[in-house]
Amino acid sequence: GGEEFGVILYGINDAEALRLATARLLENVRKTEVPYKDGKIRFTFSGGIAQYEKGMTPEQLILNATEARKCSKDNGKDRITLYSQIPKK
Repeated sequence: GGEEFGVILYGINDAEALRLATARLLENVRKTEVPYKDGKIRFTFSGGIAQYEKGMTPEQLILNATEARKCSKDNGKDRITLYSQIPKK
């Protein structure tokens, strides 16, 4: 189980800038630790990234991001997948 949320990164049009922003997010989640009893709780993050394309509905954008997140989970978790990099059937 886990929590799901969305983030809008307005103004990022460059694929490399998007990759860097999401890599930074993943890195920060991975190094977060919470003391618990005699140990620590560590976190993982499985994310899906979809970029808005002209004419796309909000629902389609969310569906694309959801498909990318599922791909992250199906391929080992604790990773981020860009929808544009998923091989189309």
